[in-house]
Amino acid sequence: MDKRAFTLIEVAIVMVILGLIIGLGMPMMKMLMKSNKLHEDRNTVAQAKAALIGYAYEYGSFPNPDTASGYRLLPYDKLGVRQTDSHGNQLIYDVNNKLLKSATSDNIIQFCKNVGDEMKKSDLPKISYSGTQTPVAFIVISKGSNYKLDDLNKTGAKVSGGTRIYDNPTHTYGKDYDDIVKTYTFAELNKWCKDNGYSDNNGSGGGNNGNGTAFSNLASYVADIAKDFPSTPPKKSDLNLPKGYTYKKIGNNIIITDSNGREAIISYKYSGEVGGIAVGNTVGWHPFNH
Repeated sequence: MDKRAFTLIEVAIVMVILGLIIGLGMPMMKMLMKSNKLHEDRNTVAQAKAALIGYAYEYGSFPNPDTASGYRLLPYDKLGVRQTDSHGNQLIYDVNNKLLKSATSDNIIQFCKNVGDEMKKSDLPKISYSGTQTPVAFIVISKGSNYKLDDLNKTGAKVSGGTRIYDNPTHTYGKDYDDIVKTYTFAELNKWCKDNGYSDNNGSGGGNNGNGTAFSNLASYVADIAKDFPSTPPKKSDLNLPKGYTYKKIGNNIIITDSNGREAIISYKYSGEVGGIAVGNTVGWHPFNH
């Protein structure tokens, strides 16, 4: 049997072909890896934004930023999201200070009132687009593959000495700008407050469907009940119901209805404490801390 081996010329041809394949494949592999990291970082920033929104809707405030190296950073441990982007950078997070826990005491009514107040002001942080600076509720940024903030973002998130003015999320992505930016506008936040009965149609907190006073009174009234009766559902005789208000008790819940037909539910946990308050035409649950 003829056991003919490869000749040196044949081996050389194979090596040249392999070299060409590797030479052409490496740039393509690098491009693919860069694209995958970009996709991953965009998802990471989007998930951080969603977690911040969910946190505010549940707790009635945005979480305080972490700080490191003089920058405001995402408190990932409070949100249950990943700590860094695909390049190992912790996400930048800046937020309107009037929407933090210290300003709202974890009260969704006060939170939405502050939203209505702040959207009429020009407080920081802001985004800049074509020379126009617009306040936002919060902003989240991944520094991208160059490990640094670019353009307006570079001094934005510093605790002191920073402008806290950022590039608009629509900024063109390229080799000189690879930051990934997500914001939550006051218009979006106020719409949620209105849709869930926590603010009126004019962007001021405490009303719904143009009847802010009645709704605010109901919210304040049930908050006072929860403070006065933190562990046991009160009886109707325990309460001084305002004119036109009605009382109903179902299990561990009591339902207060105002003169406009809006309901507020105070739910008591089986362990004997207030578990939550729901107020409005569209029920929006949030914990009540006392």
